[in-house]
Amino acid sequence: MPKIKTQSDAEGFARYQLVVSVLLEKDSFHKPDIYDALKDEEKAFIGRVISALVRDGYLTKKGLKTKPQYSWSVKKEEFNARRWIDSRVFTATAKRSPSADRPRERLLRLGPSELKASELLAILIRSGLQGESAIQASEKLAALFGNDLTGLSLKARGELK
Repeated sequence: MPKIKTQSDAEGFARYQLVVSVLLEKDSFHKPDIYDALKDEEKAFIGRVISALVRDGYLTKKGLKTKPQYSWSVKKEEFNARRWIDSRVFTATAKRSPSADRPRERLLRLGPSELKASELLAILIRSGLQGESAIQASEKLAALFGNDLTGLSLKARGELK
């Protein structure tokens, strides 16, 4: 059975802050440069931070696919590292809500007829993505399909994506 890593929000924030502070010191870089500067940090984590900054438009990626060069975009001036890291670490998750309010616990306590469509969908979705909890995703999905689970069940996988 794989070992599950747990870390506090403060530890997560500190990890992000360390990587972002090293990135901010450079105008442009290659990933191996950052790996060398942060020898004690997981390469996969550094890669996720860089990819998220590219997705958010703060970093640009140029050059060969095998050795891309990253540089800060014009958005660097408006980049607020603390706020950006907060949005990554302090996300809305079911674990942060009181146990009695979580969809799975409500299902066990009250039964399926007492749950909203979005709560039932959250149970099926199970886990969210970076920056969006399963509950948030299920609320969007339920709203998109008018809270009609029967109609939703008839949709093709492509329509749901």
